[in-house]
Amino acid sequence: MYHYIKGIITQTYDNYIVLENNNIGYLIKTFNPYSYKIGDEILLYTYLHVREDLMELYGFKTQAEKD
Repeated sequence: MYHYIKGIITQTYDNYIVLENNNIGYLIKTFNPYSYKIGDEILLYTYLHVREDLMELYGFKTQAEKD
């Protein structure tokens, strides 16, 4: 559904970051979220995982990493 999201990192946690884009904070699960710095503007390639009981958005630094 989403190919990528470009925005500013506002928060980092143990297994996800919050990426703000157009005043919306997206909770994006990433590998090693502490490698991102709060305040940096980044572009993350995304994958939306949907199950009957769960929706999770995953972020990747490159398209190759996502593939």
